[in-house]
Amino acid sequence: MLNVINNTSGSKAANGTGLFSATHVAEERRSRSWLDARIHDGKRSQFTEENPVVITPVLAEVMLERNVGNRTLRYPAVEKYRRALRDGRWQITHQGIAFDKDGILRDGQHRLTAIVDEGRDARMVVTFGIAPEAFAVMDTGSRRTAGDVLEINNRGGGRDLAAAARCILVSKGANPRGKRPLDNDEIDAFIRDTPDLVRFFELAAPVKGTLKAGIGLMAGLYLVHEVAKPTTMMDFMNKVRTGVGFSDKRDAALALRNGLISGTIACRYPLMMAAATVLAWNLWCRGRPARAASLRWNDLSFPLPERA
Repeated sequence: MLNVINNTSGSKAANGTGLFSATHVAEERRSRSWLDARIHDGKRSQFTEENPVVITPVLAEVMLERNVGNRTLRYPAVEKYRRALRDGRWQITHQGIAFDKDGILRDGQHRLTAIVDEGRDARMVVTFGIAPEAFAVMDTGSRRTAGDVLEINNRGGGRDLAAAARCILVSKGANPRGKRPLDNDEIDAFIRDTPDLVRFFELAAPVKGTLKAGIGLMAGLYLVHEVAKPTTMMDFMNKVRTGVGFSDKRDAALALRNGLISGTIACRYPLMMAAATVLAWNLWCRGRPARAASLRWNDLSFPLPERA
């Protein structure tokens, strides 16, 4: 199979530099011949389907030559597919590449561009001969969220779990305020590999139900749970939930509770609430006084929970 040097200098497919060279001439000729024959067959029938096809970077670029009048390329989508290729998460589904009866590429430009840019083969279904007017109804369905995936996989509370998992994963990253969205399969895999997250959600459900503080609190409590002794963790959670058992009005757990109830601690972003929870825990472990305003998180690095 053809080995192509990985590209790291931007989109080959978009900037026109191309893969074609003396080394790739034979592969290009075979790819073009194969594609032309299938497009010809697609013109004569309702549509034909090749299932699945190994799309090499050279074949992908030949296909992209027929990308006429398509929507503007969205580079975050390309990067999403590149990550899937790079991480070995590429999956074969019924969705793939589609050409109409005139041989115009109607679906798959982002996948093909990712294959070219990443320099890796991928297996996909390729359909030929669809009606040109079908383009109007392609990619118009409701996007499936990570929560939907979890619900379909029979995980109760899928949307809350997905939101918490996303928050936890981002908090553990190098750039917690990064814009790169996590893919559904990354979130699903994290929850599959972290069974204690589901158990913790069941344990901490009373806290969420009492404060109605959102998923950020739960994510922050889970991060604390990873390093805390169970009895100490339960004491902290119960004080945050009930507001009872404080000897000092400046207790950090009370400050967290009051800030969540009053809205002093920003609840708009789950990650900020998770960070405030971790900050409150760190102060509580050290017996340090706190006010709700002091739990606001404005740093670029996520605070790590202290062991207790």
